[in-house]
Amino acid sequence: MKERIKELGLSLVLPDVIDEEQSAFVQGRLIMDNALIAMECFHWMKKKIKGKRGVMTLKLDMSKAGLLNGQLRCNITPGRGLRQGDHLSPYLFILCVDVRSGLLKKEACDLKIHGTRIARQAPTISHLLFAGDNLLFTRATPQEDDNIMAILHKYQVSSGQVVNLDKSEVSFTRNVCEESMELLRARIGVRFVITHSKYLGLQKDGYGKPIMTLFIAIHVWLLALSFPCPTAISGIA
Repeated sequence: MKERIKELGLSLVLPDVIDEEQSAFVQGRLIMDNALIAMECFHWMKKKIKGKRGVMTLKLDMSKAGLLNGQLRCNITPGRGLRQGDHLSPYLFILCVDVRSGLLKKEACDLKIHGTRIARQAPTISHLLFAGDNLLFTRATPQEDDNIMAILHKYQVSSGQVVNLDKSEVSFTRNVCEESMELLRARIGVRFVITHSKYLGLQKDGYGKPIMTLFIAIHVWLLALSFPCPTAISGIA
């Protein structure tokens, strides 16, 4: 009962604490919000073929590491199933991940990294989070590449989480030359992809389009439900 009370209290506070770039496990936010934004960014990157400034997208996979007395230890191989039934676990996890979001936002405010805008009036997006799933948007330059890696290193040392380079990937807008792509890819140590075909398990193209349309319709419907009835506003019974 006490755990349930703690869970309820924490869930009510999280919307005011967790950065807006996080869409998972936060009351009032839909888990597909960031997927919709990501798909629009991917589409914009695919169409961008002109301009002096190229953009790169890092899709990072974070591995969990074991800490013992503050020190990283070797890999742990479980001998039986692990139970994950603590209701507070997802809330505590995104509180920890929010530190990484804060570091990225600070660098963006200091103009050490620059996100992307898909239109002139659109907001700048430097990163998106879905629990531990990460998408980073930045200019395709060695300087911003180094700044991103410095942020990730700081977070890795403090949290025990490390980037799984084998599962992480990078893509670029089409106005970045192949030589620059390979240079930046090698500095990060991840594999290059032409485009991120999936995000949160959804296809970027093909049969993923009607799925995304369905989620947009659901989102609009839920937003409509959140507004009071017009008759109630006017006082008409």
